[in-house]
Amino acid sequence: MSSKTKAKPAKTRGVRSPLAFKKLDLMRAIRAAKDAGMSVAGFEIDKSGRIAIKVGAPADDQQLSNPNPWDTPHVANEKRST
Repeated sequence: MSSKTKAKPAKTRGVRSPLAFKKLDLMRAIRAAKDAGMSVAGFEIDKSGRIAIKVGAPADDQQLSNPNPWDTPHVANEKRST
């Protein structure tokens, strides 16, 4: 008998579970909402794959009306207000 040892197999990662949703499912849901005359503001997908479409004005509109002062560019020579 040979004293050679067999190489240990590399550790394998666990098998991934099937996806709960596909990109196509999301695109179909968004397209259906738009075809129904709704404006899509966002979406949520839970772990089970349930897709919830948020309709209405996008959340970005609220941010534009109340800008965050930290988002404005900083000018090095500008005096800071105290």
